[in-house]
Amino acid sequence: MKRKLLLGLGLLLSSTFVNAQWSSPANAWSYGFTGATAATVSTAGAYLSTDESPFLAPPSSGIARVSIPTNSGANATFTVNPGTNTLATIASAAGSSKFSAYNIANATEVVSTTFTIRFEQVGATKPANNTAYVFSSGYNNGTSTLYSNNNAVYTSTNSNGNLFSAIRFLYNNTNDNFVLSYRTTGTTTAGNFSGALSGGALVPNADYKIEVYQNNSSEDKIYSHLSGGSLTQFTVLKGCYHLWVTNLDATTPTPVRYLLAGNYDLPKSVETGANDADLAIPENTKLDAFLIQGSANTGNHSRAILKGAITLSYNESVLPVNLTSFTGKATADKVELAWNTASENNNDYFEVLRSEDGNNFSTIGTVKGKGNSQANISYKFSDNNAAKGLNYYQLKQVDKDGTSVLVGKTLAVNFGTNLSEFKVATDGNALKIFSFVNKAGLTNFIITDLQGKTVARVSKVLTKGYNSVSIDISSLTTGLFVAQMRNENEFKIAKFIRE
Repeated sequence: MKRKLLLGLGLLLSSTFVNAQWSSPANAWSYGFTGATAATVSTAGAYLSTDESPFLAPPSSGIARVSIPTNSGANATFTVNPGTNTLATIASAAGSSKFSAYNIANATEVVSTTFTIRFEQVGATKPANNTAYVFSSGYNNGTSTLYSNNNAVYTSTNSNGNLFSAIRFLYNNTNDNFVLSYRTTGTTTAGNFSGALSGGALVPNADYKIEVYQNNSSEDKIYSHLSGGSLTQFTVLKGCYHLWVTNLDATTPTPVRYLLAGNYDLPKSVETGANDADLAIPENTKLDAFLIQGSANTGNHSRAILKGAITLSYNESVLPVNLTSFTGKATADKVELAWNTASENNNDYFEVLRSEDGNNFSTIGTVKGKGNSQANISYKFSDNNAAKGLNYYQLKQVDKDGTSVLVGKTLAVNFGTNLSEFKVATDGNALKIFSFVNKAGLTNFIITDLQGKTVARVSKVLTKGYNSVSIDISSLTTGLFVAQMRNENEFKIAKFIRE
C-alpha cells in the first residue's frame, strides 16, 4: 500500500492510546517558484501573487506575498529564480522582510508544513550577531493579520487570535551558526523566544529540511515519521507542535526531533494583551497561513534561500490500522499483551517486538491481521520468555506488500520484580528515566555530580504507574553522575555514566 504521511509520544509507559489519526491527502497544498517571474525586488512595499504584473505566481488557492518594510535602512531584497525553483531573501536590517501565504483553501486545525531552507553568508563579512529568521503558522481569518500585512512576529497585538507556532533561527556570530528557539509568550510590547531548543545548531551553507507538525485541535493527533531508520508513530499533544530538522548535506541525512527540557511537545504561544486579555489563537481554529521573515541583518551579510516547494498537508485520509488500545499485564509466569483496532486497511500481520532497555527491540512473534475491516477487532499475545524486570513492547503493522510501520506507544510491563524499580539509561544527549510511581502528581528529577552539585533538573506531572522522562544531558561532561527522583511520597536514586 502506498504510504501517506501521517501526523504518541515516542516513548510513553502508558497503556492508553488516543483514537485520533492525522494523515496528509494526496492533494496537499504545495507552492514553488517555477511559475514566478525571474526578478529581484528591493523597493519597500508589498508584492502579491494577485498583482497585475505578478512577481510571484498565483498558488492553487490563497495568496502568496513578499513584503519589504519602509523603515529607513531596511535594505532588504527578494530574488526569485524559476529555473532553480528558489526564493532568496537578504533579510531586513530594520523591521522584517517577509514571505507569506494565506487564505489557503480546505485548511484544517492540524497541518504539517515542510520546506527546505539554506542560510548563506553574503560577502566576506560574517552576518551580525542576532540576525534572525522566523517561521510562523496560523490563521489569517480573511482580514489584515501578520500573515497578510507588514507586521512582524514580535507582539501579541500583531498576532491577536492568529498565531499558532513561531520558531526562530538566531545567528550566533561567535560560533557562526544558527540556534533554534520557539516563541513561548507574547505581550503587547514584545515576543518572547526564550524556549531554547535542543537538537543542534544549524550551520551556514547547508540545506536543511524543516518539518513542523502542528495540532490546534482539541485532541491528541498521530503521525508517522522516520526515526532510527524505521517508520515510527508519534503523537503530538493538542495545542502543541513537533519540529523535525534534517541536514540534507550530511553524509547520512538523519531527521532530528527538537525538544525543550526533555519535552518534544512545543505548546502554542501564550499571547497576552492589555489587562491580561487572552489573545492566543482559539482551539480548533484552522491553520491556513504561514510566513518566513528575516530581520536584524546589519550590513546585509545574511541571506536565506527557500529551495523547492513549500508543502502544507492537512488531516484527511486514513491510517492502515486504527489502533484504539495496547495494554499489557504480568502474570506469575508470562506477560499478556492485548490490543484492539477499530479499522484495518490491507493489514497482513502484526509483529510483536520486545526490549530490555527501551532502545534495542527485536521481534518475538507475529499475529495475523484481518486484512480489511471496519469492525472492532481484539488481539492477544503471550510472552512466555519475559525478562525479570522491565520489559518494553512495540507493535509493528505490516501491509500485504511488505510495507511496515510502528503503531501505538511503547509499552512497559514489570515482570517478576517489585514496583519500586527505578532505571536510567543514556541515549546520546538524553538521559531516559523509567520509574513506577504510586501516586499521580508533581515529581522532581535531579541530576548531580558525585560532589552533590545539581547539574540538571526537570519537574514533571506523572500519572500513577509507569512513566518515562527524558532529560537533556548534552551539557554534561563525561563521567559518573547520580539521578534522583523525588516527590511527596517517594525518593529513588540511581547512578549512570555519561560517555
